[in-house]
Amino acid sequence: MALGVTAGALFRRTLPALAVTLGFFVFLRMVSNLPSACQALIFQHPRRFASCLAGRGYHADISYQPASRKWAFRGIETGIFVLLAVLIAATALVVLRRDA
Repeated sequence: MALGVTAGALFRRTLPALAVTLGFFVFLRMVSNLPSACQALIFQHPRRFASCLAGRGYHADISYQPASRKWAFRGIETGIFVLLAVLIAATALVVLRRDA
């Protein structure tokens, strides 16, 4: 959402902002392009996911972290997303204040 707001502030037009946001989303989906038959197995059955990828010519190394590190990883992930959202929102504010 912050990306769409920032694109709108930069371009000052709705359609170009929508196009940039949609293009970025499509780009991210293409980068994470996995065979659709294997996507449902990612979180439910990691070993079956690896064999699904291997059967289609992919190579996967799976490592497991101890359950005691779950909240540490969630905190790191949350921090990264909050930081990105703040940076994008700050960019929107700078653009809006500059043009005011």
